Amino acid sequence: MIAGIAAVRRVADGSLVPHAELTGGLLNDMLVDSHGCAYVGNFGFDLMSGGPPRTANLVLVRPDGTTGVAAEELAFPNGIVLVDGGTTLVVAETLGNRLSGYTVGPDGALSERRDWAPFGPSPTGSEVAEMLAESSVAPDGICAAPDDCALGGADGHTLFICAAPSFLEHERRDTREAVLLAATV
Repeated sequence: MIAGIAAVRRVADGSLVPHAELTGGLLNDMLVDSHGCAYVGNFGFDLMSGGPPRTANLVLVRPDGTTGVAAEELAFPNGIVLVDGGTTLVVAETLGNRLSGYTVGPDGALSERRDWAPFGPSPTGSEVAEMLAESSVAPDGICAAPDDCALGGADGHTLFICAAPSFLEHERRDTREAVLLAATV
């Protein structure tokens, strides 16, 4: 676990100043809502060193720099988005075979966890490879609407997706098995 990571914010003169202290692991995806609340995910374990999978918390960083746990026991939170006009937060759980949804309170607190998009049963394996093999989908990143993601192609309506048999660094380092997929949106 990495302790004492400082989150920073940009102030009016363009400089960066400390904003919050974050702990809890290898930080990953983050989403900042229209009220200035940041939701920060983390791996929950040392993925690249082959550590045993553990669930992780989603951290809420409030505009005043205070922090708290927004959601617990996420299976590798790896993508966060707001839908329904900002009233629902959806988290992609790479090792959970699902997208989880939460109701967002006026203070940024999350409640009412639910399966927003289950892709099948939750994996029960005790190693990353086992959990991935049990999953229909290992969501890595998320986007709520076509106008929120980077589209390209000649007509500007092509979504490019990187896919690989595994995302484990030590398995991918010496191979070239990844593919770039394209879908018209």
